[in-house]
Amino acid sequence: MTLETKDIFTATEALHLKNVVRSLLPAPRSRYYTWEIYEKPKNILDKDLEEYTIADAEEINRMADLMETEGREAGRRELVEYSWKLRFFAMVVKVVYIYPKLVRKPRGPQPRGMSTASSG
Repeated sequence: MTLETKDIFTATEALHLKNVVRSLLPAPRSRYYTWEIYEKPKNILDKDLEEYTIADAEEINRMADLMETEGREAGRRELVEYSWKLRFFAMVVKVVYIYPKLVRKPRGPQPRGMSTASSG
C-alpha cells in the first residue's frame, strides 16, 4: 500500500512540490555551489516524476550537501534553507515513486507454497 492510496501524500502534491523546488532554485555564486552544480538539480527537476531513480534521489541529496556547505561557509542562509527543501523533495520522490516500484518488482523465484499476494 502506498502513501497515495492512504491519501497521505499524492502524486499531485509531489508534482506541486517539484515545481516549487524547481522555481526556487538559487543562483550559484562561489566555491562549492557552482554553475555545474546548479545545472544538475535543474536537469533532474525537469524530469518526469515517474522516471526518477534512486540514483537521482542520491544526486539530489549530494547537491543539497554542497549547497548547505556553501551556505554555511558563505553566510548564504537561502542556500541552507533550499538544501533542506531539496532533501525533502528527494525523500518524497523515494516514498511516492521509487519505493512503490521496488515493492511491486518481483525479486526472483518464490519458494514453493509462497504467494506474492498478501492476505488481509
